[in-house]
Amino acid sequence: YAAARTNDAEMLAKLLEGYGAAYPDDHRGHNNLGEAYVRAIRKDAAYEAVLKANGKKANDPVIVNNLTAVQLWRGNMDDAYNYAEASYKVQRTPEAAFVLGVKHHKRAQYQRAATYFDEARGVALSRYNGGLSKLLANDLSGSKNDLDAAVRDDKARALNYYVLAVVGARSGDTTLMTLHLKEAVSRAKAQ
Repeated sequence: YAAARTNDAEMLAKLLEGYGAAYPDDHRGHNNLGEAYVRAIRKDAAYEAVLKANGKKANDPVIVNNLTAVQLWRGNMDDAYNYAEASYKVQRTPEAAFVLGVKHHKRAQYQRAATYFDEARGVALSRYNGGLSKLLANDLSGSKNDLDAAVRDDKARALNYYVLAVVGARSGDTTLMTLHLKEAVSRAKAQ
């Protein structure tokens, strides 16, 4: 009860450490402790706690998604991608799909990245990243659709408009290009 009532990350960690000592086989306590360590900005401790949770309940999608997130935070990209792939095989979550989209985009596998970003709908920036991947894969129609949705999702983000302007330029649509380039500049000035 006390753990649910505190906003102090260190206090939460102490409470969950006690829970883990009392119930060492409960994966939930270790997983929640990892989250508390994230809040307390204790990267290595977060990883160890979530890894322990995975040892108690191997390949649970929530736990493996948390391992992915902690490894991304720690900068261990290859490990994060491996965890995301493992999580995705168990349960196709939008979060795992998003991480795999990033992986393939960074490796210039744009069509594959776009497919994962399509599965990540609802995750912040999934439409923008999908639109960018489709643009780089020369799917201008798909790119425009995703970027139009990204604009609807976040009208203040200048990059949404800028990449739409690039789609206009690449497709020869000067109206689309001009309109969105002006909007991108306007949004960038406002930020």
